[in-house]
Amino acid sequence: MTSSGRYLLVTLLIISSLMWGMGQTILRESSFVDHGDYYYLNTGKKSAFLRLAGVYLVRHEQQQKNPADLATLLQEQFRGQLEVVQENPFREQVLVRVLDQDRTPEILKSLDAADPSIYFVSPVLAGTDRRGMVGLEPRIIVALQHAKFADTVFERLAAAGLRPVEKLWYTDDQFVLEMDDPVTDVGEIFRLSRDIADLAEVEWAEPNLYTYIRQGAFPQDPPNDTYYSSQWHHNNTGQTGGVPDADIDSNQGWAYGVGTTGYVGGGSQQIVIAIYDDGVQTNHPDLNCDTANDWDFNNNDNDPSPGSSDNHGTACAGCAAAVGNNGLGVVGSCPKGKILAVRCTTGDDVTFANAMRHCGVHADVVSCSWSIGEMSALSDAIAEVATGEAGHGYRRQGKGSPVLFASGNNASGWLQFTLTGLSAGTYDFQWNFVKDRRISSGYDTVWLDDIVFPGGEVTEDFESLTSLPGGGWTTGGDANWSIVTAGSEQHTKGETGRSARAGAISHRDNTFIDRNDLPVGAGDLTFWAWVSCQQYNVDFLGRIVYTDYMEVNINGAGNYFKFSPGQYGHQNLLEYPASLAETIAVGASNDGGYTGSEERTDFSQWGPELDFVSPGNGIYTTDRTGSNGYNQFGDYYSSFGGTSAATPIAAGVAAVILSYNYNLTAADVRQLMRNSCDEIGPYAYTSKGLNGRNDYYGHGRINLYKALDDAPLLVALASFRAYPRHDRVVLRWETLSEVDNAGFNVWRADSPHGDYEQLNHYLIPAAGGETWGATYYFNDEEAIPGKTYYYQLEDIEFSGQRTVHGPVKVTAGRDRWEPVEIENSRQRTPR
Repeated sequence: MTSSGRYLLVTLLIISSLMWGMGQTILRESSFVDHGDYYYLNTGKKSAFLRLAGVYLVRHEQQQKNPADLATLLQEQFRGQLEVVQENPFREQVLVRVLDQDRTPEILKSLDAADPSIYFVSPVLAGTDRRGMVGLEPRIIVALQHAKFADTVFERLAAAGLRPVEKLWYTDDQFVLEMDDPVTDVGEIFRLSRDIADLAEVEWAEPNLYTYIRQGAFPQDPPNDTYYSSQWHHNNTGQTGGVPDADIDSNQGWAYGVGTTGYVGGGSQQIVIAIYDDGVQTNHPDLNCDTANDWDFNNNDNDPSPGSSDNHGTACAGCAAAVGNNGLGVVGSCPKGKILAVRCTTGDDVTFANAMRHCGVHADVVSCSWSIGEMSALSDAIAEVATGEAGHGYRRQGKGSPVLFASGNNASGWLQFTLTGLSAGTYDFQWNFVKDRRISSGYDTVWLDDIVFPGGEVTEDFESLTSLPGGGWTTGGDANWSIVTAGSEQHTKGETGRSARAGAISHRDNTFIDRNDLPVGAGDLTFWAWVSCQQYNVDFLGRIVYTDYMEVNINGAGNYFKFSPGQYGHQNLLEYPASLAETIAVGASNDGGYTGSEERTDFSQWGPELDFVSPGNGIYTTDRTGSNGYNQFGDYYSSFGGTSAATPIAAGVAAVILSYNYNLTAADVRQLMRNSCDEIGPYAYTSKGLNGRNDYYGHGRINLYKALDDAPLLVALASFRAYPRHDRVVLRWETLSEVDNAGFNVWRADSPHGDYEQLNHYLIPAAGGETWGATYYFNDEEAIPGKTYYYQLEDIEFSGQRTVHGPVKVTAGRDRWEPVEIENSRQRTPR
């Protein structure tokens, strides 16, 4: 395509601000407006977008022009007409803002022709579904119902000026269509996507959006690795101030033998873990990388080395598979595993889907410590990799590769604060919440509880108070504090009881609570607080500028704990893609150092899709060598954290499980990890169907040793499938072998973690023998057409031990040209 005429005319009016990533602000004063830009995802969900005023993404061929060089050229050529935006999450592309709005069409037309490397200028759009910012190109991705429809569909679309230009990697029925005619408004791209999706032969269609990942890092006898003793998550003895045994029992798990540390069955084949991230330093002395298949999808070459500020992927790689027992640095949870480095931080939908399938072709486990806006192409790719759909050369073929995603770091919660070294005396203590002139974020308030004053003789948990002032407390400012009682919207500390909450104030106001003239002994002031407000900013001199904040004043001065964390409220929804049924969603746990008991980290997002939590604070791991990386004075970093650390640690556990039993499916691995978790935290693990869990912790904190101890499965299931028919759902399963198997039960629910009901009235007897298997069928004739169900298969041994497989998902009453299939998983219950 030529670049002539590809400029876009927009006028955007509504003033707001846009947040991107996890806690960073970009284009703080940008405006956006609704132009009716939307399409439908493969789930049927509407994905809508707003356009940012005057902001454009300059899509260019990086092979022809370095982004920095192009930015300099545009800045000089269009001086006074536009400016290059420095806070640019797209990184490998150039982001500009038009300064003279009245001349927008003329400037964009000139911008489009400014350099041969530029092939499209797109407005920047913000997804209303928390996708973040995206750009477009005049291309549409289409997934056909079947590859046999390709000629028919493409002949019809040719009349609309669309032609296929490439096929998505490792697929036969997903294509990229390019628009031949110049595009004057991206609304045309969205409209065509919706029209194509309506064709009978098409599964789904969507614009090829260009976006970026949002990372989740929080830059916070045994193996002989140098820093192993500091890696509390392997073997917690309290060495870093945490609770002993608040760990994943790595040592006990590794004791299973060579095969459990990264070599399949103790042989020569190494387990490969894909680190799909911002690049990995492949020549790091403590990492073993698969350099033959590594790939950089940002630059389209086989060098996935990090960019100048890309430290995240190398740290993740060390959490998963830093080489163990080599007398060097740290050890990963899979000590002998190999890393597949896949660099992909910015790109269009096709790029992210291609990168995911590349992971499936070359890796046994896929670790993704990031989130992004929902896209059908990526969802399809994840489902294929996780279920091992045949036909695309996936490394684990029909067994699937476990795909682990971080749940996200945007939750907030209670934190403990300690001020040390106060001498005995009489003090005035004040907690004050202050708002800035104009911006509101989150709940805009503070909760306070469990105060221990110096000396320890005076404490306050607010349980005896029903209102303020009272109990020696006074309150004031522009609004009074109050006592709130536990409830779904009050967010008190603990499931029951009371806490103090700051008053509701307007801009430029403050609200405080005081305990005055209080005699105390010498010691520390400790208290718990939850601050929900906007994040502090950093000015051009690098100074922290507080906006809304909590502060503690003692005797009228001090400003202790001036705190503006950017915690926007309890985000009880997992980020996409962790929210997908096919992914393994990983939250973060801590070492118990704050409260004296192991808990979920306050920032770790939670919800019904969460599978489990994994250690995620103060993790010692690999860092880029020399002066690069988080630690500019060494090759290792002691404070990596967040769900970014938790996910690769869990991915390493999944890899160890596969090295012990490579015949397990990805669903088997998920179920083993769920069932072997340690139940931690203050919340009950209730039974939903056949599995105990809660939304805060999933099934609990992972345990490597217990997972391996549960791994041998006596019934080897080859497949478990669901076929929709017009008047029923047909379940079919096949076993490879059955040792001491008495028979099967079939269970059904309306959601993956719902209440399962048993469908068969009598045990379905086993037909196979100890060394051979059989094929079984079950008809669910009560399934309602059009309704989606989840099925589990339970096998029962003569000993009474029960193993659960599934769930498989199917929508009843849809006769299709092929069956719906999701590979099985298994769980064991104690004898």
